[in-house]
Amino acid sequence: MTTILFLLPSHELGGAEIQALRLIEALDKTTFNCMAAVPKSGALLQALLAMNIPTFVSRWPHHFFKFSWIEWAVFKCRLSRFLRPYSVAIIHNNSMLSLDLGIRLQHWLKIPLITHWHDNRCPDDLIPVLNAHHQHPIICVSQAVQTTLKNTVPVALPLKTIYNGIEHTQYQNKPTKAIACQQLGIPEHPVYVGFLGRLTEGKGVHILIEALAQLPDAIHLIIAGTWDGDTYKTKIQHLIDAFGLGSRVHRVGFQPTRTVLAASYCLALPSQTEAFPLCTLEAMAAEVPVIAHAVGGIPEQITHNQTGLLITKNIAREWASAIQYLYDNPDQQQSLATAGQHSAQRFDIQTMTRSIEAMYASLAP
Repeated sequence: MTTILFLLPSHELGGAEIQALRLIEALDKTTFNCMAAVPKSGALLQALLAMNIPTFVSRWPHHFFKFSWIEWAVFKCRLSRFLRPYSVAIIHNNSMLSLDLGIRLQHWLKIPLITHWHDNRCPDDLIPVLNAHHQHPIICVSQAVQTTLKNTVPVALPLKTIYNGIEHTQYQNKPTKAIACQQLGIPEHPVYVGFLGRLTEGKGVHILIEALAQLPDAIHLIIAGTWDGDTYKTKIQHLIDAFGLGSRVHRVGFQPTRTVLAASYCLALPSQTEAFPLCTLEAMAAEVPVIAHAVGGIPEQITHNQTGLLITKNIAREWASAIQYLYDNPDQQQSLATAGQHSAQRFDIQTMTRSIEAMYASLAP
């Protein structure tokens, strides 16, 4: 039995954390045991404990970024006590943000390290770290991510693209629009553009607000997710007020993905950068057409005008035009939805899991 220690540097449930939970759940239980380390309590810890995953909670330091010497000493001492009953064989570092900690643990425990790169960027301060420790394999969630790392880091890295995957039946069995709207507390009659994700400036919700102001009153916007602080939340409120869209923008908080998709005529993702988003795959699996900014790994998921619509200029006018097109052409909306659902079947959780299990097997002692 091979024991994997997952380093999860967030306490929230973002896309990378959700995908790690899905991987842990899908791993072959006759071959792999899983345990985890998180910086502090939160939704992620609750999910891990619900899955009966032994989880180390750091609490102090309450981050997994670069440690001071005293932070490392305290962390190492507490983690050592936690790990005593276990025989960890591999470290699965789930983020570039905890790369420094992953390398420290690898040096200390003398076991293999895999880093799962969920971002289509490589910050400057990580380049010397990767240069010095280029022997550790990196899973890239898209070809775009692999290309970014190749073009950014001077040394050759052991990179392997393994696409994110989902459980398709989970999204195919969605509720009716009427039930979904009732659950979300919104009226049933509008045509809804859905947005799912963490609510930050980089996700581009402000662009959708500006686009909505150019669209017919029958089209509304669902914003589902958690706010990353009050600054962006205030900016969005000011935009809604300025355009007089209070009755057409529905901020529903964190909601089940299936429910939001069941209420939506299409899903919109105007992010400035994406590696290989899950919400687009989930929408396609649910037979909801996707309109997305053509960045990062998104063009690896969607072929423009065949399995979805891609926006090349991330401005409100382009978004309004694309949404209006689907609104005016319900047959095309259905055609994109059907083709998207078929295309998304390439990205399933079992394919992803088996590929990662093969990496574990190649590294395990």
